[in-house]
Amino acid sequence: MNLLERLAKGAVLCGVVVIFSLPLFVAQGVLMPFTVGKALVFRIVVDLLLAPAFLLLIRGGWRRTLGHPAVVAWGALVLVRLLAAGLGVDPFQSFWGDLERSQGMLMEIHVWLFLAVLASIVAAGVRVEFFMGVSAVVALVAVIIAVLDEMGRVIILNVNSMRSFGTAGNPANLAAYLLFQVYFALILAVKSKRNASRAFWVFVSIVLVVGIIATQTRAPTVSLAVGFIALGVWVGFSFIRRIKSPARFKSVALSIIIIAPSVVLPTPVERVSRILNLSLSDTSITQRTLVWQMETEAFLSRPLLGWGPENQLAAFYSFFDPAIRRFTDDVYDRAHNVVIDAAVTGGIFGLIAFVLFHTVVVTAIIRSFRRRRGADRAIDALLLAAWGTSVLSSMFYFNLFESDISLVLLTVAAISRSLDVRGVEEIVSRSGVKKGAVAAGLIGLILLIFTNVKPASALLWGAAARDAYDSDPGRSVDFYERAFDHQTFANREMGKELALRLIGEAQGPQGLRDSKTWLRGADLAEEIIRDEMRRHPWGQGFWFVLSNLKDVLGTIESGKLGQGRELLEEVYAKYPQLVDMRRNLAIHRIQTGDAKGGIELLEGAAGAVPGSGDGYFFLGMGYALVGRLNEAEIAFKMSERVDPNGSERVAVVRERIRQSKNPPVSTGGPDAEMISR
Repeated sequence: MNLLERLAKGAVLCGVVVIFSLPLFVAQGVLMPFTVGKALVFRIVVDLLLAPAFLLLIRGGWRRTLGHPAVVAWGALVLVRLLAAGLGVDPFQSFWGDLERSQGMLMEIHVWLFLAVLASIVAAGVRVEFFMGVSAVVALVAVIIAVLDEMGRVIILNVNSMRSFGTAGNPANLAAYLLFQVYFALILAVKSKRNASRAFWVFVSIVLVVGIIATQTRAPTVSLAVGFIALGVWVGFSFIRRIKSPARFKSVALSIIIIAPSVVLPTPVERVSRILNLSLSDTSITQRTLVWQMETEAFLSRPLLGWGPENQLAAFYSFFDPAIRRFTDDVYDRAHNVVIDAAVTGGIFGLIAFVLFHTVVVTAIIRSFRRRRGADRAIDALLLAAWGTSVLSSMFYFNLFESDISLVLLTVAAISRSLDVRGVEEIVSRSGVKKGAVAAGLIGLILLIFTNVKPASALLWGAAARDAYDSDPGRSVDFYERAFDHQTFANREMGKELALRLIGEAQGPQGLRDSKTWLRGADLAEEIIRDEMRRHPWGQGFWFVLSNLKDVLGTIESGKLGQGRELLEEVYAKYPQLVDMRRNLAIHRIQTGDAKGGIELLEGAAGAVPGSGDGYFFLGMGYALVGRLNEAEIAFKMSERVDPNGSERVAVVRERIRQSKNPPVSTGGPDAEMISR
């Protein structure tokens, strides 16, 4: 290996270590700090590593590595999904994804490129176990940070969420990530030859299991239990075959039964209450079942290439089942089932490519398992358990960045087990190496400039705008304007953020600080949100935020509520099945004097949002405005029953009704104004 190749190896090694350390990174000050920063840095590092990785692949057996069926199958999956994205309902959304998760095709392409990068460094002689160790230690630190973070919230803020998440930003994200790491630590324990090293990795695996339990995320926890049971059955059968003495086998089995619960027993009962209370009648399972039914109908409506990646929200609203609002007001932009997601976003071709990829990887591990014995066979068994556990968990959730890079590591481990890819040199001319490295470098540079620089710049301007808003609103609006000028996928969330800040300021106790600046910001926010609405018409959050902004604007300019009604009428015309949309529109109709129109919508949607008494409250106001006072009182009581904290406003309206000189029998006039003001 010459100097250039050694430098390339060092660069790729450092870059890969940085990537596996990213789960600890939080981009403070940036919108969506737990996901956006990780995704952006990941893409930048991968782009920079393409040239040195190509150099290593050329000299390290690239035909056997990149030509491995698992790599080819994953690449085919990405290509099919790219085609589905181009022919889907919103190619822009499919390519970039949303800001919160940053999981569009751009990210999927980079994840596959990272597979090639990681394969290159393994082909150059770095053992895959080294990266498993880095990943597991990073996960250990993530668990420690999550525990310390929760302890800080309990001690300082007196807030106990009972679900740890740390730098992952979400308990479910952390649990899905730790699921892989438990098996990586166990593989290293099996691989270790020293007792101290073996004890350390066993300790790490136990801490990671406790970390999963601390998140109280049920799908990963149950999946992990299933994986351990499967491993236990395999170990048990192995003992039966090898141990002639039944008494000895019984003693070993008894030891396992005694030791296994020790991982869970130190955990307080309240820390696992959410897991212990899981049942088939649980509302989360009911919700997912309804979502799966909606998504299945969406798949059948576009069966060949689906709706396109990241377009599940369009499918959700197009086949919305109002029954789901009996359980939750959540909006599902994922099916929470990896198979259904693959079918809806990629159609039958995407589903076939998805199944093919997983089949190829599992087949590679099984082939290695069959020809190995002893500890090597145990490692393959752990790889199979890791793969099966992650797939089972993703049947009820979805993977994000941390899980994606862990899946890449698992895939490369499967490749390295099925092939001895290390140290295999191929004869390639020096000119061929240079040309290939230059070409790979150019591809990385193009991706870096056109897919990372502008989004990074926009996010930094957005962070500056956020910091300046409280001290200098005018400067903040200027920064927002510069961020919007980049025309990136971040505009969507930053436009909503600006609108919500303006709404909060107008409704705050101090009121507007500078009405001229506020109006300029409102015009800017409306322009951006309307642009995004045209591009992404099923993003209901845009309509809600903009209608609220228009309401506040109307109050400031004329003292009248309900100025957002026109927008909500447009949405209702497109999506009449949305009960939460009917509820919001009904409230606006009542506020603008159309009590009958509001009653018509609210009678079927008053309880659309669980735990909120707003629907019943405004239904009662509507009844009162048309003189149906007995029905109004029933609705007010329902509002108080659903939301006891709203009793004060109900009492105020009741008093206004009593004070009204004449019974309110129309939708207009002074009595109506008195009740609804």
